Amino acid sequence: MDSNSLINSLASSVISNFIEIYRNLGKEKLKDNFYWFIVSSNPKFYSISGLQHYLGSGFIAARLCSFLGLNDYDIAVSFLGGIFHDFNKWYVSLEDVKKDVYEKFTSTAKVYDTIVEFLGEKRTEDAFLDAVEIGLKLESGGLPRRLQKIGDFVKVADILTGSRESRNLSYC
Repeated sequence: MDSNSLINSLASSVISNFIEIYRNLGKEKLKDNFYWFIVSSNPKFYSISGLQHYLGSGFIAARLCSFLGLNDYDIAVSFLGGIFHDFNKWYVSLEDVKKDVYEKFTSTAKVYDTIVEFLGEKRTEDAFLDAVEIGLKLESGGLPRRLQKIGDFVKVADILTGSRESRNLSYC
């Protein structure tokens, strides 16, 4: 399969999850869903939602990886890394992420099933952990060499979705 099919499948999974979430608003606790971490956040001091910023960063980073011919594993890591890139600001530990986020990721996010379809369960867990490492170390440094290129893509995606200047296309 080509890398665009992974990205398109990720997009379909996210859309499907959000249709389900909006249909069930008020019936279920959103806090029990993986996307709570994204929807409940306003990551900037101006009007951009966590949904725009985190998912936008994930998809832009994944597209950059795809454009440069990286494999599906790296694309999955960059997508999840874009979603998780501000974990260092949330003051969470790796243990918290493994327990809370991973549990919700595997049980409520169709993105998990999509990535498993492309990579298998073990590689999906590895991709999740690599993405979390990017999220926890992106700004402070210390990313392992194997993740530095993907970290750079996530930084670009973060800037493109998170700076006021980026609302101006000629600036981008």
